[in-house]
Amino acid sequence: MESIARKTGQGLYVDEFVTTLNRAAEQAVPEASAILGDSIRELSVADAKSILNGSDDAATQYFRKSSEAQLEEKFRPIVERATNSAGVTSAYKSLLGQAGGMLGVFFQYRLT
Repeated sequence: MESIARKTGQGLYVDEFVTTLNRAAEQAVPEASAILGDSIRELSVADAKSILNGSDDAATQYFRKSSEAQLEEKFRPIVERATNSAGVTSAYKSLLGQAGGMLGVFFQYRLT
């Protein structure tokens, strides 16, 4: 979707949107470290064997199972605060307004 927006001359809006989301993610990193650290400390021998002998994404699956709900619970307010204070909502609306309805459908699908 980004390439479509850039091709329609909306690169500035895309850049603002991406920068704001990245800043929100940066603010959430300390929370992630604590939660993922807990998941590692709680790793059982059976879990470790499953990761080593499992599929290429076995570690990802373990972390999803052990920490995804906590990460979402901690990240959501951080991301909401960062995006509200940085104006990502207005940047997103500007992007949609400039790019038109079709692009909005694609972005909405991708963000949900």
